[in-house]
Amino acid sequence: MTLYPLSQLPPFRSRLLCRQCRAHHAAAFGAFFAAGAGCILWGWMGGTRTEFWSVPPAILFWSGAWMLLFALIAGWMARRSLRTANWLLAVTADACIVKFRSYLNCHLPDDGPQVAWIPLREIREARMETVTVMKRLGGEESEIRRTRLVLELKDGVAVDALAERLKQECDRQANFQVRDYPVETDGAGRVAIWWDGVTPAPAVALRLLKN
Repeated sequence: MTLYPLSQLPPFRSRLLCRQCRAHHAAAFGAFFAAGAGCILWGWMGGTRTEFWSVPPAILFWSGAWMLLFALIAGWMARRSLRTANWLLAVTADACIVKFRSYLNCHLPDDGPQVAWIPLREIREARMETVTVMKRLGGEESEIRRTRLVLELKDGVAVDALAERLKQECDRQANFQVRDYPVETDGAGRVAIWWDGVTPAPAVALRLLKN
């Protein structure tokens, strides 16, 4: 395994390039914007008041403002997904190339390794896992299911440098940094790549890695 800064990454011809799905971000922006604009227009028209229920304009304006805020965030993510830094994993004829800095943090300086180049001969096994994790939503912890692609490396393949670099990414203090870390390692020869909103499906990458 070799770590590279993005600017020093050797040229490669990928058989498969996996990245955040741009269509998902665009759809989220459209849905939030339409919902927000609809709520504000509904409120401007006076809301709804019937014999059985009522929706006052103040509630609609408040809801619309939140929807437009979510649309702003989704639009920012959609713009980031259009950049060339939006890729997570590339599979070539002889290597698996993992970019462990999130595309949302592409504005951070290229001051150290961001990419792990793993020759296929160093991978003992590749598999897909679906796990249940706890995530705080609205002040409460909820269980969510996440999918990850796991690379089990052969004995003798050192991951210490990768583990240290991942820790540095998490500990980095920047003026603006999104807490999005798509790659993890347990320091014992296992690299996990979270597949949240990534296209194509992990089974496609898995098929190439096993062939």
